[in-house]
Amino acid sequence: MIDSLPPPELTELVGSWEISLVAANKSPTTVSSYLRGVGLYLRWCKDGGHPQELTRAQAQRYMAELTAAGKEANTVRLRQASLRAFARWLVEEDELPEDPLVGLKPPKLPTKVVAGLTDDQLRDLLKACKGPTFRDKRDEALVRLLSETGLRASECCA
Repeated sequence: MIDSLPPPELTELVGSWEISLVAANKSPTTVSSYLRGVGLYLRWCKDGGHPQELTRAQAQRYMAELTAAGKEANTVRLRQASLRAFARWLVEEDELPEDPLVGLKPPKLPTKVVAGLTDDQLRDLLKACKGPTFRDKRDEALVRLLSETGLRASECCA
């Protein structure tokens, strides 16, 4: 009976998954990130004496341990995204009957508040832009635009 088959040996499937990712024209950065994320999970399973399987409870335990170890929320999200992509592929390949990570919520990203410039810092920055050239006038206009509107530098450049 199909339901009684043992779970797949995950480490043996990672190579096939890599081929699938490359064939799907995933960026080299995505492929590398996914493989690293799943590789770290499998190492955690092995080193921690956990069964080498992909279950919801075990994935949550892994995420909790990463968080407790001081990993940034974004790092934990990326590791979870790797596991989710791997789980979807395992289902597509009929290695798992269903995706155990469906609906698993990623950790909340904290809002990082960046302190604005003090009045003295802004005054010094504007002073550094003073000069007769076009470049000086451009720089002063950009600093004033950014400071008055709260526009991000990347948004301004775009």
